[in-house]
Amino acid sequence: MNNFKIMSGGQPGITRGALDIALSLNVSCGGWCSPRNVDTDNNGAEGGFPLVEIEDADDREGIRKNVLDSDASAIIFFKVIEGCAEETLDDCVQQGKPYRLIDGDELQPGQAAKLLSDFIKECGARSLNVIGPESKDNHREYKYGQDVTRLLIESLRRKG
Repeated sequence: MNNFKIMSGGQPGITRGALDIALSLNVSCGGWCSPRNVDTDNNGAEGGFPLVEIEDADDREGIRKNVLDSDASAIIFFKVIEGCAEETLDDCVQQGKPYRLIDGDELQPGQAAKLLSDFIKECGARSLNVIGPESKDNHREYKYGQDVTRLLIESLRRKG
């Protein structure tokens, strides 16, 4: 578990949940974010998350940089892959980067964490980009991101 890192762009929803849990469990985390995510809810790069702002960029560039700078990606979605999750999938395919699709409507957080733990072991990832649908109003995505990341970290710690 030493030197394992959670990567994210800090968008509201899945990614914020993943970052919050990584920080609370003292797991290295970070990533690239657009200026749009810097001050949103006071949780961007200036609000406590260890994110690097890409000046004059949109979310697309941050998504691409997080795929390139991580060893693998966890792409979480609910029934339909769209938005940031779809862009991440495209980048993973184009760059030949390992990824695991997680349908939150089909998998409970514990099941998703188990799949991700096995995936990380299988591909030897030391950093995992966590991405999912952006949601400012739906607590479900945020909570799912938190739960999956917490259970994943606990699993990786048990495996040593």
